[in-house]
Formats: sequence, structure tokens, C-alpha cells
Amino acid sequence: MQLRTLQRLFRENVSVSPKWVNQQFRMQEIAERLEKDKSIHFPDYANKFGFFDQAHFNRAFKNMIRLSPEKYLESLI
Repeated sequence: MQLRTLQRLFRENVSVSPKWVNQQFRMQEIAERLEKDKSIHFPDYANKFGFFDQAHFNRAFKNMIRLSPEKYLESLI
């Protein structure tokens, strides 16, 4: 089976794309790590989780969590 066929089947049966599901899991893991370790360096997180740069990381985080990483971290304190 080709990758694109699998992606279409996934979207038809789950109603979201595989990329969206992957991003949800990735953001959930990042949020959980932020809760445990409040002294993080955001560029390191961006690199560790495969983002192109910190701006890309910040945008993706804000789109999923509805808060910037900094604001999310402040809300935990």
C-alpha cells in the first residue's frame, strides 16, 4: 500500500490527518515535560522535537495549546 493511500484511509476513518494526530501527541509530550521541568530552554525543545526553529515551535505550540510556551509555563506557577 502506498503512503498516500494509507493517509487517505486514516483520514476517512479517523476524521483527522495522521500529521494532526502526530502533532497532538508531540504537543502533549512537550506540555507534560514543561509541567515537570519548569527551567527549560525553548530553543533546545524546538530542536529536540524536530521543529525548524523556535518561532516554528512557538507557533505550533500556540495553535495547539492556545497559549505561547512562555504563557503556559507562567500559568503552571
